[in-house]
Amino acid sequence: MLAYAVLFFTTTILFVIWTLIKEKKYSFALDLLFGSIIFVFVGFRYRVGGDWNNYNNIFNNYIVSGLSPDFDPAFQLIIQVAAAFDHSYANLIINIYYISLFLIFFYMFNYLYLKKKFSVLQIAWVIFPIFLFLQATGYIRQAVVCVFIIPISYYSLKKQYPKSITFVLLSALFHKSALVYGFMPLFYFFKFDLQAISFFIKSKKMSRWTICVALIFLIFILGFFLRRWGLSYINGQLASKGVALRLLYLLALLSPILWLSRQNLLKTIQKYWVLFLILTGLFVVVCYYFSTLIDRYLLYFYIPAAIYVISRLSPDNRANRQLVSFYVGMFMVNSAYIIFWLKYSYHGSTKWIPFCHMWLGCYQ
Repeated sequence: MLAYAVLFFTTTILFVIWTLIKEKKYSFALDLLFGSIIFVFVGFRYRVGGDWNNYNNIFNNYIVSGLSPDFDPAFQLIIQVAAAFDHSYANLIINIYYISLFLIFFYMFNYLYLKKKFSVLQIAWVIFPIFLFLQATGYIRQAVVCVFIIPISYYSLKKQYPKSITFVLLSALFHKSALVYGFMPLFYFFKFDLQAISFFIKSKKMSRWTICVALIFLIFILGFFLRRWGLSYINGQLASKGVALRLLYLLALLSPILWLSRQNLLKTIQKYWVLFLILTGLFVVVCYYFSTLIDRYLLYFYIPAAIYVISRLSPDNRANRQLVSFYVGMFMVNSAYIIFWLKYSYHGSTKWIPFCHMWLGCYQ
């Protein structure tokens, strides 16, 4: 636990410094310093994390019999790259590759689409346990995908649907579960831009035939990938013991927004209480029988949830009374989550303790 505690408090010190400074150039320097620390800490971990043994088995199977066509294209590529090096360090190469992509996309999307209103350090510190244990050292392929929700949301809100769909397809190269992101531009399209349907049909650039072919192609891709991906999560893995903990964490993260909108929320529940009870019961059943499915998709909601809460509490993303209260609350939640997680972090061959590093050795 020592290594994780040192990392958490080091990140907290950087975050406190970030809240006190005003010059944005120093904010960017703190972001880069934080990214460098995470890169060294996570990229060079050894036999630690939720994905280590799975990747090791996949790599060994590749050496013996070659890759299965079911793997994501980006994962196939990095396995082939890793195979060209010393086999004993294959997982190390995979870690470095994915944590590099995760940080590159995180920084690039943050500064391109959020217009520097948010600090990478700020977002990561608010959800530090999830950011570190689940995204960075747990399920790194999905971690790469989770940051794509930033440009997908941005272009969906801007009604630039082709760009949004493009990022959906790009994210699916890293993990096919990202195809569900495709519902986001569709949601905004049908909710805010129903007249676009008639526009496209009447447009000379896009005929009815083109639309039909495009829709059939998208449906085929969704059906093909979701069928194969769904089998592994629904039939193969039915029990995620941490799903309740992760749901509680998400509620804690969203609690300021829930509190601020409590009046409207209560009115909505009172008006549609029967529907609310039915949906609650259905959600409990789904979480029980398909807990792994729910658990893996929760990974995609923490970063946008953190961005949304911070933006609602502070227009300039610097300290005010509400935001300070939120920071203090998340510090307490994160501290408790870290202690609880590390206490029960053993599950089969998956482990986070002791933390072992390629250069620094192992720490209990």
